[in-house]
Amino acid sequence: MKKTIGLFGCMVNNDNLGCCALTYSLLNLIEQQSKKHNVENTYIIFERNPDKDKVKKLAETLAIGQNRIISEKSARFIRLYEKRENDICKRKITECDVVIDLTQGDSFTDIYGFNRFISYTLDKLTVEKLGVPLVLGPQTYGPYRKPLTKFIAKKAIQKANYIFSRDLLSQIYLDDMKVNKDVYVGTDLAIGLPYTQGNKPSKSVGINISGLLWPDKVEGTETKFSLKCDYREFMIKTVQMFIDRGYSVYFISHVGADYPACCEMKKLFPMATLMDLFETPVEAKSFISGLEVFIGARMHATIAALSSGVPVIPIAYSRKFKGLFENCQYDIGVDLTKQDLNDSVMRMERYADNVEKLKEKVEKSRKIAFERYVAMADCLGNVIF
Repeated sequence: MKKTIGLFGCMVNNDNLGCCALTYSLLNLIEQQSKKHNVENTYIIFERNPDKDKVKKLAETLAIGQNRIISEKSARFIRLYEKRENDICKRKITECDVVIDLTQGDSFTDIYGFNRFISYTLDKLTVEKLGVPLVLGPQTYGPYRKPLTKFIAKKAIQKANYIFSRDLLSQIYLDDMKVNKDVYVGTDLAIGLPYTQGNKPSKSVGINISGLLWPDKVEGTETKFSLKCDYREFMIKTVQMFIDRGYSVYFISHVGADYPACCEMKKLFPMATLMDLFETPVEAKSFISGLEVFIGARMHATIAALSSGVPVIPIAYSRKFKGLFENCQYDIGVDLTKQDLNDSVMRMERYADNVEKLKEKVEKSRKIAFERYVAMADCLGNVIF
């Protein structure tokens, strides 16, 4: 049997490795499930700026025949004047037996601005209007801070055929919105992202410097969250703290916009190692897997650490961190929306002095995460096939 599976909100040509990690992980999961169900899939990845070379790299990394992955330009349905582009995209959607939408994991919200929200939500509403079964894959739902965005989001969610959440908080949030649909609570797809075990020296710490939170940020993403802590000052103190404890420091970018911030930190700490940008999320996870400790504000970089057994200290700037890590019973982290600079530094000091305890915690949470992942993968497979 053969199926054509459409993918929306799944990035390949993007310098945000977290978004790409979801695409790699989803395809890896579906391929594994399709073997159980004896199905061969063709994938149509709808993306704003398709890149055949990036798709080729994806296919090679996951050992999927390149002829089975098609990259199509997704329309911006909000642009009604782009009728030809919209019609082409709609025709491709109708070729799909099912569409899975991930909204880049955490973009089904209005905290990144209305334009981003409405653009990705119209994708869902268009698929539903065309009568193609829509699966909302594991992701975070909300928050929707405006009545209008909440109304539009609820409409799109209500009409979906299946809804998967990656955290319990999202399910509770949808219940509070009076969404009258069953919501399967799983975990983040990137828990199952494949990797090659890295091998780095002992007392090595990887520190992801987020270009989203950096004071002179270069990332264009609009943000609607506030921090109680000066992120730059906190990261400088954190790096110094680990250097004082004899750690080798590696500055790691997980999004292209992180790199300028990492370069600035390298100037302040010339003894640290500045890592080049990774080409794929698999390469990034493989490197992170060999570290003794990992610290980061990019959520999928922290997931790469946890799922490869590396003690990780997430630095949260939104509730998506809390929802995901609570699901794994991992209560380690710094929340910059709740803790000021002094509290954040003190918490980081406690973690730096108790790395062995972090190792015990991460192993327990890793096991829980994989149990959730396997159950979710089976459920998703049954829904698709």
